[in-house]
Order: sequence, then C-alpha cells, then structure tokens
Amino acid sequence: MELRTTPYRDEYRRQCIDLMSDTWNHNALFPGLTRENLVNELFFHEATVGANYSRIVLDENDRVAGYLFGILKRDSRGRLIRGLRTLGVIVRMLFHFLAGHLGPRRRGWKTAAGLLAMMSALESHRRDSDAFVSLFFVASSLRGRGWGKRLMEDFQRHCEAQGYQRIYLWTDKGCNYLFYDRQGFRRTIEVSSPLLAGYGDEPNGFAYVKPLTTESAAESGVG
Repeated sequence: MELRTTPYRDEYRRQCIDLMSDTWNHNALFPGLTRENLVNELFFHEATVGANYSRIVLDENDRVAGYLFGILKRDSRGRLIRGLRTLGVIVRMLFHFLAGHLGPRRRGWKTAAGLLAMMSALESHRRDSDAFVSLFFVASSLRGRGWGKRLMEDFQRHCEAQGYQRIYLWTDKGCNYLFYDRQGFRRTIEVSSPLLAGYGDEPNGFAYVKPLTTESAAESGVG
C-alpha cells in the first residue's frame, strides 16, 4: 500500500469523521439522535476549528488513513480568530440542542454538561503556551506500522522549530493510549468518567505532556 501525507483540506472532512467513528462511538451518549454521526461531526468541528497545523495520511486511492490536528497559539490576532470560530461552534451545538437533534433535551443537556466538565478536567493542566494535539487518529489497518509515530514526530519537529516547550493532549481507553507512554509523554491527569470509553473501576481518561527541550524553545521564552 502506497501512502503519503499532506495538509488537511475540507474535501476530506467526511472521511476524517468516518475514521473517527471507527474508534469513538459518541452516538450511544445521545439516544434519539436524528442523524447518525451528528455528535462526531460536532466533535470534529470543535476539535479542528482552531487548528493551525494538520497532516493527513492518504492511500493510493486518496482515502484517509490517519490524521493529526494541532493548535499552536502564537499571536493575539490568531487567538481572536480562533475565539470567534469557537463561538460559532457553540452556536451550532446550541441550535442542534434546541432543535431536538441530540435527542431528549433534558438528557442531552445533562450529557453535554458532563462532557464539558470532563474535558475541562482533562485540560486543567494545559498552558496557553502549550502546543495542543486536538485530534489524532490512525486507521486500525495502519496501527503498529509506524504511521502514528511518524505523524507525532512530524508535529513535534514543527513545534520545536516554532519554539514550543511542551505538547499537551488528552485521550481515553478507547484509543491506544499506551502509545504516548512509549513516545516519551508523561501522564499528568487521570479521570474516571462514564462518558469515556472503557469506564469501570480504573481511570479511563488521561492527559499527557511531552517536554520539548530544544535550543529554539529556550531562546523563544515560550512556556
């Protein structure tokens, strides 16, 4: 199989959402959804709306086999633009909620509030100066073949070149979370939530940090 990487383009949006759905099934959180994959569509939009770094893996048939989106905050203008886009995400989700697209409103509101609280807990150690991995998936057919490592190392090199000192991300048991332990990340937060995959007696949500100790980062004063 011949594979290549390229920056994200909107024409691959549907394929990216479908690939995410192979790992995360958010539909079960909102019984009564009026459209399958609506929650994943909203999650994908929220995770990528402020992203200013992207790489996707394409096969010889131009099918998406993996991707990584990152958010790097460097200037006030960029933060303003991403803030306005995030406001648009909130308005979009509110519309779907009020229209009943997320199922019964009372249960949908409770679940949405729980998701926001859980995400806030997992991002509580995130600094404004961190490079943030907002979305990262690799197709099951590529796992163990080094493509996840390649995507992450490409992002790390980009962050180092831009003077960043840390990479921050969060994940759950539904993903190959031990990958980050092997790649030199340090686990900083553990949570247990019924809204995340693998809920049980042990933590199923994790936040990770990877220090980037480079000369460019030290000289920039970022961090």
